[in-house]
Amino acid sequence: MNLWLAAGMAFLVSSACFVPVLIHAFRQSLGVGLLVLCVPLFGPVYAFDTFAHRSKGLLLAGWLAAFLVGAVLSTLAQLG
Repeated sequence: MNLWLAAGMAFLVSSACFVPVLIHAFRQSLGVGLLVLCVPLFGPVYAFDTFAHRSKGLLLAGWLAAFLVGAVLSTLAQLG
């Protein structure tokens, strides 16, 4: 049960770090925002290439690292 809780917290952190990227994309245009939201590989490409924020490095590291940690923890929770 603890692994599920940790995985959920990691996914929550990942989602919180993704929100500024998503807001930036939707402010650029509706089409870009929908692409970032719906196409999994377009989000990181957009974030590294176009996203401009003073805390860009921290947001991207938090988003991608927390997502990876959440995926690993949820996989371990399913196996055990």
